[in-house]
Amino acid sequence: MMLKNVRIKHSWFCFLLLCSTTLFAIHSQAQNVSASVDRKNVTTEETLTLKIRQQGPHDTPRPDLTNLEKNFEIVSNTGTKQYRNINGREESWIEWNIVIIPKKAGTLLIPSFESRGEFTTPIEINVENASQTNLSSGQVNDIFVESEVDSSSVYVQQQILYTIRLGTSLPISNPGMQDISLENTKVELVSEQRYQRRIGNKEFAFLEWVYAIYPQQSGRLVIPRQVFDVSIGSRSPFFGHSRRSNLRRLVADPQSIEVKPRPASYTGNTWLPAKQITLTDSWGTDISSVKLGEPITRSIIVSVDGLSSSQLPELSIQYPDAINQYPEPIKDDEDKSENGILTTLSQSQAIVATQPGTFTLPEVKVTWWNTEDDQQETAILPSKTMTVIGDVVNDNTTNNDLPQNNPVALDSNTNAEQLLPETQTSSNNIWLIASNVITALIALFFALLWFTRYKPSHANTASAAQPEKQTPSAKQALAQFVMITKTGNIESIRNGLITWTKAKWSHGPYNLARIRHLLIDDDAKRVLDDLDKSLFSDAEIKINSFEPLIQELERLSKQEQQSKNQVALEPLNNI
Repeated sequence: MMLKNVRIKHSWFCFLLLCSTTLFAIHSQAQNVSASVDRKNVTTEETLTLKIRQQGPHDTPRPDLTNLEKNFEIVSNTGTKQYRNINGREESWIEWNIVIIPKKAGTLLIPSFESRGEFTTPIEINVENASQTNLSSGQVNDIFVESEVDSSSVYVQQQILYTIRLGTSLPISNPGMQDISLENTKVELVSEQRYQRRIGNKEFAFLEWVYAIYPQQSGRLVIPRQVFDVSIGSRSPFFGHSRRSNLRRLVADPQSIEVKPRPASYTGNTWLPAKQITLTDSWGTDISSVKLGEPITRSIIVSVDGLSSSQLPELSIQYPDAINQYPEPIKDDEDKSENGILTTLSQSQAIVATQPGTFTLPEVKVTWWNTEDDQQETAILPSKTMTVIGDVVNDNTTNNDLPQNNPVALDSNTNAEQLLPETQTSSNNIWLIASNVITALIALFFALLWFTRYKPSHANTASAAQPEKQTPSAKQALAQFVMITKTGNIESIRNGLITWTKAKWSHGPYNLARIRHLLIDDDAKRVLDDLDKSLFSDAEIKINSFEPLIQELERLSKQEQQSKNQVALEPLNNI
């Protein structure tokens, strides 16, 4: 009897064990979400791939990654839908491949993800700090990036050279540099180089970018960290992909620069912070002996290390009253390199003397701030002496210039006609009458012509009395407008802008409202709006920089001239 009971108990135990195993298998098969990673030990510069698999129909909601972003940055996220049928058994799922990179070092947790009421198991990731690069000591990683600035303290509008350098001894691809955008600054790429260098016993390929940055306001300027996502493959550096590659994220440290305001001791009219400014000139002829009325050309060259051409003012030279000057369009040239911007400004004028004599041409001065020695300096072209030779042509004829004839004695019976030959007297009378008649007929003809073509009015008379002004070319007008913006005179800036539009388009626009319709850049539109408000508002409106508007005008200047048959815009009220 006891043996029978033992057998019954044993049978029940086996049955319960079988049921438990079956239920566990069913539960395992029913689990519709799982997560895994390709590796659990990485550095702060390395990426890893997280795979999340969701069983079920293709309309299953994607997993929520909000908690994942607390410790990891998502580089990419792609999903693929799969379906299979084995012996009539259908199965479908979605697999998400998420490339992530840790935000810090330490033991980081990939959280669990929920799908249709089930959860994945959290995953621990061990993250170590990437080793530091030291080029001087030869301690470098196989791939690294670094950044530097040439100065940590500058003046407002002074050039800052910001360098990004990427080095690798491994084959990589996609090492592109993103554009740098900073508020209240002007940023320009001045150099991009590729070269090789041996460090230790390894050959490294380098990519180097150098930017010239001009801060437009004082304070603390922070250049944020620069991020590079590069693929490490099996080909030579900078070329192509390999089939098996992994993504590496490289981060260049941020840079902080103190931007100081313009010194109170500076006395120049235009703020020019530069490394060096020099003045030279050349003449088309020897000015120690210049012929009266003969035009000669003088070219003044301004060479500036550390400023762009848009920052330089036009030179103003006051010659003596007896010398007239006729300026030519200013020519500028910018030489950009890893050392920054070297600008050459050429300002030429034709000079004509209207009187003979010896004249002193005044010295030419440019006040600037030497950023190397931190002091104000003045570039000077010394005064010069010009000697003009020749005689002044006098239009008033004196009595001495008249031919001297022998005197004739007159008596009471002698008249003037008797003093002339008979043939000359009669000939003069005929020609005098004929010329008077012809003059009267010509005057009558033009009077009739004028009355038939024009209706006399006060407005037309007033406009006709004013001589027509010569309109400068679009390029000249734009150069003049750039110079005018440096004066800060709102009314003059507005007039300079209208002058440019007249030079660019014969049919307008001739007011700010119509000019605004031609602009694309939002910053340029805001500058134009502020200019408009400054003209008609009592409140003081500060315009930090006209550079966005100038860049838009340069873009419009490069466009093809509009056809004369183009339909003109509807006229708007002039401002």
